[in-house]
Amino acid sequence: MWTVPASFTSAAILTAAELNAEVRDHATWLKAALDLLTAATAADSGDATYVSITRATADATALQSFVTGDSTARFVLTAAGALGWAPGDGSAVLGPTIEGIVNNCPIIQMLDGEFSLGPVIFPDDGLMGPSATGGFWVADGLVCDGSLQFAANPGASGPSFQQTAAGVLAMIGRLAHYAPNSTDVVDSSGAEGDTVSRWNRDAAGKMLWGSGGGAGDTNLYRSAADTLKSDDGIWGAGGLITKTKAGVPADGDLVAGMQQSGAMILDTTHGRIYFRVGSTWKYAALT
Repeated sequence: MWTVPASFTSAAILTAAELNAEVRDHATWLKAALDLLTAATAADSGDATYVSITRATADATALQSFVTGDSTARFVLTAAGALGWAPGDGSAVLGPTIEGIVNNCPIIQMLDGEFSLGPVIFPDDGLMGPSATGGFWVADGLVCDGSLQFAANPGASGPSFQQTAAGVLAMIGRLAHYAPNSTDVVDSSGAEGDTVSRWNRDAAGKMLWGSGGGAGDTNLYRSAADTLKSDDGIWGAGGLITKTKAGVPADGDLVAGMQQSGAMILDTTHGRIYFRVGSTWKYAALT
């Protein structure tokens, strides 16, 4: 175990160079630091005895550790309290990192001798490792609101989730849903107390509505090219508008998916409503 130099226990301030010289050659840097703090506490007889490291800027290195043979530090602690890790092989970017304070929001703190991570972790280089692809972090300028920013690289723009009001989480950007099968449900909603969802949307875009207490009973979906269909009734309380043509209609006036019995076209030249019955068109004169 590393022995704390006697001179340290009474020193009010220890420079970064002095501390680094002692810690650098000890791979168990955390144990060494804890021994140092324990000795300082034991020596406290009423005066404020502690280790203080002062740097010119918040992002300046205050503490770092190496393994013998490393070309760069494996661990870095900045004056602002940010922690960073690296392989020690000269890599330029430390990652992932954990910030101590972001926009006045505590991220990592020690409570009753135990570290507490919260409310969020701030990994600049992403959760997938040193590669930034797929990483996420707290968006700059947002104070402790739980907002998440997604992008390919730290600082780049990308979609985000933000709390816009009490109980409201908003998606800023575009959210794409993918599923193994076109009939797999990708979106659903309901009310508290429902036994099933009141609304579902599958990967193909088919929507299904229900009461929330049983199977869905009303749908809307794409049945063919250029054709939107429902197997149930549609009530246009504000009115319905159908296709118009100046003259007698024909099948070619409709898209293929609509060339069915029941199709309706208004002949504006002769004042007639035509209905497709089987494969022919029949009309009723308007008066």
